[in-house]
Amino acid sequence: MLLSMSSPSARAHLVQIKSTTFFHKGGYTVNIDRLGHFYQPGDFDFLAVLVIPEDAWYIIPFSHIDGFRTLQLHSRKPNRANRFNRFLERWDLIE
Repeated sequence: MLLSMSSPSARAHLVQIKSTTFFHKGGYTVNIDRLGHFYQPGDFDFLAVLVIPEDAWYIIPFSHIDGFRTLQLHSRKPNRANRFNRFLERWDLIE
């Protein structure tokens, strides 16, 4: 699903929405390719991923997922850090 979001004081952003429940090797896996092809710059500005079992959203700028087909998102536990944890619940990036 692709969603366009904007606020009165900001420009519109294209947001690609994905979700996952698939837990594997300590994290949740989400496929972010489009029928086997990489997304291209300009397809969207942000990827919003809902990790359903944890009710957690990751708001990730396109520049941080360019070239990936899958992402591994780790739980909120402090000892489970990865490159995407800094985007956990980062709704402010879209404002």
